[in-house]
Amino acid sequence: MLQITDRAMNALRDLVQANGATQDQLIRAVLAETQTVTLELDAPHPNDDIIRRQQVPVLAIEPQAAERLRNCTLDFGRREEDGQLGFQVLSPPA
Repeated sequence: MLQITDRAMNALRDLVQANGATQDQLIRAVLAETQTVTLELDAPHPNDDIIRRQQVPVLAIEPQAAERLRNCTLDFGRREEDGQLGFQVLSPPA
C-alpha cells in the first residue's frame, strides 16, 4: 500500500480545492501510456483503492498504478533534479 506523508496529504487537499473540484472528485493516480504514474482530478472508479485520512477520501489509485506504487511513499517538496516543488514517489529502501 502507498504511504502518504503529511506534506503530500496537504498538497493533495490544496490541489483539489484550487481546481474547484466537485464533491465526488479527488486526485486519482493512474498509469499513463508511458508507464509513469500521473495524478489527475477525477471521481474514483469502482476498482480504485481509496486512501483516506480521518475518514475523508484524499487519493484514488487505479489498480495498475497501485501495483507500481506498492510499498512506496508519496511526498511533496523540492525535487532534487530541478529544484521545483512537486510530488515525488519515494521507493522503498532496498
